[in-house]
Amino acid sequence: MRIIPLITLLALIFCSGCSVIKDEVEPRPAYIHIPVNRLTADSSNQGSSISKFTDVWVFAENNFIGAFELPANVPILRNGTTNLRIQGGVKVNGTSTVRVPYPVLSAYSTNIDLISGKVDTVSPVYQYSTIAKFNWIEDFEKVASSLSTSASNTAFVTITTNKDSVLQGNKSLMVITTPAKEFFSYISINSYTLQIGKNAYLELDYRNTVPLEIGIFQVSNSGNTATQKPLLGLNPTNGQWNKVYINVGTEIGSNGGSGVIKIYFLATTPEQGYIQLDNIKLISID
Repeated sequence: MRIIPLITLLALIFCSGCSVIKDEVEPRPAYIHIPVNRLTADSSNQGSSISKFTDVWVFAENNFIGAFELPANVPILRNGTTNLRIQGGVKVNGTSTVRVPYPVLSAYSTNIDLISGKVDTVSPVYQYSTIAKFNWIEDFEKVASSLSTSASNTAFVTITTNKDSVLQGNKSLMVITTPAKEFFSYISINSYTLQIGKNAYLELDYRNTVPLEIGIFQVSNSGNTATQKPLLGLNPTNGQWNKVYINVGTEIGSNGGSGVIKIYFLATTPEQGYIQLDNIKLISID
């Protein structure tokens, strides 16, 4: 009977373990490339389909994979037919520090055959949630506007049909300020009642060369007074149209206020400049 020396035996065991570790192969993920997000809306009762979804929140078989800025390459450690659920994300109030799945959207869902190492492209198309409530839509296409200037407004305010000034459709709002007409004040004619503690967002497209403030007048619980609350200041856009998603819901009910609000737009500037607005929507989930 042959006897293997103890040192030799230990060396064989150690090397055997090394071989096993060396031969292990790290699993390779499949990849989903998501170049863009877009929205399809029913123009008759949901307004424009123009959107600015900057992020995606990705789930595979209901397991959260992660949140990714677009364009995104999403690694997924799965093979075979997989259900993907993708939520469109926005920058709340236009800031990069607060990014959330836009709560008034339905998630995009698709099944895809994932293969390790392979890249598949998915371009989500979102719809508004079936429970989203469109409290207010103003696209300036109708004869009468749902906004009016206040008594203190001095700026020139008009609905323009100039093709170079219109974002979509046939009309957009145009405001012109000058040193002699420096104060712009525009308020929704109607009040809107939102549910306290629920998601509510104000969407709008804008282009401006002078700073613009957007806020609410919130009616007190007694109904006797209204408090002015600025929500957001928008800086000039250097000649480009931009879109913003403003979180109105966080302000509703704060400081003893009710859910009854009006929306206002305000600018005070001694400069010659302009402000353009389009596709205003106040959307909530009740």
